[in-house]
Amino acid sequence: MVVSNDGGLDLLPRLRPTLSKKELPAKFEELRQFALMPSSPPDHDREFDITGWVERHAYYLDEAQCGSVNEWIAACRERATRGSAVQISPRILKRDPSFDPDRDLT
Repeated sequence: MVVSNDGGLDLLPRLRPTLSKKELPAKFEELRQFALMPSSPPDHDREFDITGWVERHAYYLDEAQCGSVNEWIAACRERATRGSAVQISPRILKRDPSFDPDRDLT
């Protein structure tokens, strides 16, 4: 929402940047690899970065991708808290109905 000096009010749509069709699968594969690791990954910071990137770009996921990503993130979080009283409840990602791959992916 923008209020101008003359008191006018404008509503601006939430604009999302386009995302490369190649970038998304590369990030998914990296997250999947972290999720499949039986023990702590050698690079916790990178795992955290990839998980965060995918969560921030959830808008670009279709239904099947949301299901896979939710499983992979849950596996990473479960492994990270194994043997600890601390539990991390990840945000459950769902397909955004306004997502249009033809428009939003380049």
